Formats: sequence, structure tokens, C-alpha cells
Amino acid sequence: MQLEPHSYSSRFSDLLRAYYFAPNHPCKLRIFGWLENIWSPKRIAVKTNAGFRFAVDRRDYIQNTVFTTRHWEPEIESILKENLRSTDVFFDIGANVGYFSLYAIAQGCESVVSFEPSDELRLSLIHISEPTRPY
Repeated sequence: MQLEPHSYSSRFSDLLRAYYFAPNHPCKLRIFGWLENIWSPKRIAVKTNAGFRFAVDRRDYIQNTVFTTRHWEPEIESILKENLRSTDVFFDIGANVGYFSLYAIAQGCESVVSFEPSDELRLSLIHISEPTRPY
């Protein structure tokens, strides 16, 4: 597994997430923010319910949702899980941050093509992708 250098290690990411969901106490979010910024702000690598690691930027709504719930749009995930075959070519049009591209790979789809017209999101997609095998 190789995550981009813009994300924390898997172990530190798991520690941050565990602390975030630990019981509340005074100054918890302030301490969490301090922990997040120890080595400069980076992405937190979250293991999703589908089993792949996704490096999230908590400032983004979709990525923060993945951070807190470990998935994004479970209805679509279940449709993909039921219908994707390893021989399919999965086209992710408007890939945004690439969650469903990675989900398709995690489900065993061998060919995934992601399109994102926004330069900013496309760069984000490059930094958070952790494919289990080459595209």
C-alpha cells in the first residue's frame, strides 16, 4: 500500500480517527486540531467500509463524510456491489474526489477510467488515490 506523501501514515491516521471518536472532553477539538497539524496539515488515511484506504481532506464535505462514516452514498455502493463484475470497464464521469473509482477497484473491477473536468478536483484525485492495482 502506498499513500501519497501528503497524507499521514496509516497508523497515525488511525490514531487521529480513534481520538476524534473517543468520548468528548474539554478542548477535545482544539487538541485534535493540534494533533492534525503536528507535522503540517496532511490528509488522514481512512480505511473505508469497502476495505480501501482513502486519504481525506476534512475541509471537503464528501471527504469529511468518508472520514466520519467510512463510506459515501451507500445506496450507490450497494448498486455497484451487486452489479460490477471484474471484466467490466467502470467509467467514473465527474469523478470528483475519486471515491467511486476506488470503490470499483476494491470490488474487483479490473478496468477503471475516471474523468474529472475541474483542475482543482483532478489534482485532488491524483493525491488521494490509492489503487490496489494499476489502472
